[in-house]
Amino acid sequence: MKLQTIRQVELVKRRHEERAELLLRARDAVLEAALTRAETARQELRTWCDEMPARQAAIYDAIIGQLIDLEGLEACQAAVAALRAHESVLAAKLSDAEAAAQRARASRAEAETGLSTARLALSKFVDLVAVLQKAEVTEASLRADAELDEVAETLGQRSAEWTKGGDDDRCEAA
Repeated sequence: MKLQTIRQVELVKRRHEERAELLLRARDAVLEAALTRAETARQELRTWCDEMPARQAAIYDAIIGQLIDLEGLEACQAAVAALRAHESVLAAKLSDAEAAAQRARASRAEAETGLSTARLALSKFVDLVAVLQKAEVTEASLRADAELDEVAETLGQRSAEWTKGGDDDRCEAA
C-alpha cells in the first residue's frame, strides 16, 4: 500500500515536471521572439541613423542657394524635426523591445528554476520508489527463504521420523 501511494505521488511529480518543461519551452519561444524583435528594432535604428545625414542633406540641398520665405524655412525645419522624431520613435521602440527581452529572460530563468525544482522533487520520489521496491524484493526473498527453511525443517523432521521408524522395524525384525 505504501509503495503504491508513493508511486502515485511520483506520477504527480512527473506530471509537474512535464508541465515545467512545457512552460520552459514556451518561455524559450517568447524569449526568442523578443530577441528577434529587439534585433530588428536595433537594425532599423542603425539603418535610420546611417541614412539620417543623407536625408537631412536632401532637405537642406533643396533650399540651398535659393531665396526662401519664412514658411519655407519652417517647413524645412519641420522636415528635419520629423526625421529626428522618427529616430526617437525608433529608439523608443528599441528600448521597449530590449525591456521585453529582459523580462523574457527573467521569465525564462524563473521557468528554468521551476523545472530544476520539479526535477529535484521527482528524483527524490524516484529514489524512494527504488528503495521501497528493493525492500519489497528483499522482503519477498526473505519470505521465500523462510518458507524454504520451514519446508526443509518439516522434511528433516519427517526424514528423522522415517529413519527412526525404519531402525525400529529392522530391530524388531531381527
